[in-house]
Amino acid sequence: MKLPMLRLFAEVTQGVRTSQGQSLRLPDGLLVPKRALHQKAVELDASHSNAHNNLAVSLRRDEVLSLQQGPATQRSLFQQAVELDPGNAVAHCNLGVVLGDHEVVRLQNGSLWDKRSLFVKSIELDPGWALAYNNLANLLAPQEWVRLADGCWDRRGLYLAALQLDESYGVAYNNLALTLGFREKVRCLDRVWDRRSLHRRALELCPRHICAYRDLALALQPGERMSLDGQDFGQRELLLEAIRLDSSFASAYKLLARTLSPEEHVQEQNKTQLLVKALELDPHDAPGCAELGLHLGSGHCQLQGWPSPEAWFCELEGLGKGSGNWSGAQLMQRALQLAPSCPEVLLAASAGGGPLDPCLLRAAALGNAVACRRLALALAPGGRVRVPFEEQVRLCSRRQLLLRACEEMGAECLVELALELEPNERICIQGSLWDARALLRQALQLQPNSTAAAELQRRALAPFAEACPLLMRLGPRG
Repeated sequence: MKLPMLRLFAEVTQGVRTSQGQSLRLPDGLLVPKRALHQKAVELDASHSNAHNNLAVSLRRDEVLSLQQGPATQRSLFQQAVELDPGNAVAHCNLGVVLGDHEVVRLQNGSLWDKRSLFVKSIELDPGWALAYNNLANLLAPQEWVRLADGCWDRRGLYLAALQLDESYGVAYNNLALTLGFREKVRCLDRVWDRRSLHRRALELCPRHICAYRDLALALQPGERMSLDGQDFGQRELLLEAIRLDSSFASAYKLLARTLSPEEHVQEQNKTQLLVKALELDPHDAPGCAELGLHLGSGHCQLQGWPSPEAWFCELEGLGKGSGNWSGAQLMQRALQLAPSCPEVLLAASAGGGPLDPCLLRAAALGNAVACRRLALALAPGGRVRVPFEEQVRLCSRRQLLLRACEEMGAECLVELALELEPNERICIQGSLWDARALLRQALQLQPNSTAAAELQRRALAPFAEACPLLMRLGPRG
């Protein structure tokens, strides 16, 4: 019985990568759920690594499945797949996906593995497995490198490698876009891409990728629009589409609220209601908590599913849940308790304070672009301010702060930085040299009605070709 049954399951278990669809039609015409076939294969042959991996893929993260061998979870099945076949690259990658950021798993042979080591091992076992490159890149900090067999790689190089291996990998396009500044471009697959075009390509390949809608909305300037599948989208429409696809997408509600003035409504919800909805969906979002607190000021709001402020601040969060009535000041206090070193929280807490507000200085030290710009504009020409960076306190000039800010900010910040430069002076931004004219031209591209046009006319600067973008090439740093 065992061998004939296993032959029936061969079509779904022979490949390491499972095919699309939830069911399989057997030779006799019977339509059988793939999950049932994977489960039967595991029960008939407990040494089948691919069957364990494929069964795990069909489970939810918190699901417990009863097998003949005993209860099994997604994580335990991936772990068994790795133990049964140490050369199974996909099982290594999948086990890394389900591990927590700081978790370590011990295999039967006593070896210890965390997420990064599992993804690295997956690449070593199968250098053509695009998902492993993408997943490893997701773990790296912006300036971090990882050593593989063929050299050292950063996040951008790993995403480029994933796309070189699978040019239809929509998630990798979106992730690659997140490594670019708003003026940067990158060469990939014989094309030059900017952030917007990468997010757009991700949506062409994955029309239900809610994060790509959100990220494209963030990449657009206010008032800017883009055509997607024959429809015209601005920031607001992109965020509404993300919410339509997933009504529990908290960050989309928060970003949608930022597109509204206090008097505006969208889908019968105002700014306050959208911020409240976002926080109810993600109660531990410290920046969202601070943003709602700043928006409310001295006002109050009802938060469904929250404890009362008294229960929270007395460390009795489990008591009194249902509907908490919170003031703006209480929400700000909670945000600072949740994330005392979060730049966005510190920036919100500094609102109304002076240029030497400790929260503002700390936010600038942590690299928050808005904080750097606010601090720079508060300085007199030639003035300096002591900024408490982690390694040491440093004196920063107006130009240094604007330079840090313009990595993230829009047209206004570029104009302000241009005004700091002498006529023939150049500065380096993201690997390219820029003079005042190039900065003003870039500001005009980002926002045609900006003050850059008037400044160009005042300086009698003729338009000229854009600064050459910094192009990246695929390949490790050896």
